[in-house]
Amino acid sequence: MSARQVEYTKIIADDLETEILILVQDAHTPHEVLDNLANNPRWDIRYYVAWNPNTSVETLDKLYNDEIWEIQYRVASHPNALAKTLTKLAESPSKSIRLVVAEHPNCPTLIRLWLADDGYAGLSLAEFLEKVE
Repeated sequence: MSARQVEYTKIIADDLETEILILVQDAHTPHEVLDNLANNPRWDIRYYVAWNPNTSVETLDKLYNDEIWEIQYRVASHPNALAKTLTKLAESPSKSIRLVVAEHPNCPTLIRLWLADDGYAGLSLAEFLEKVE
């Protein structure tokens, strides 16, 4: 383990709040550290994990259903969000999140079409996909 990894591990283990906030906002923080911090009970830590450009797609996929809508919004707007994650977020009760999903370059065309009518004539996403396939 490198000296930097030991430092990261100590910061997290000692729950040093200020240092964790600095660490989670650093674009050079390794994705393994961010993956670990995605489980933090503090919502602001999870928010910055979802915001960090170095966060893995696997971690974004875990954070998409966080109870805090701001975290879901950050996941939806993350440039690395996968189509499968965006598809899950397309059914969010938050119109802001659905708008960000629709505008995301990784959003599948069919999902964008469904979102364009904000639920395509009242059909659930599953019903809509069944009809067009």
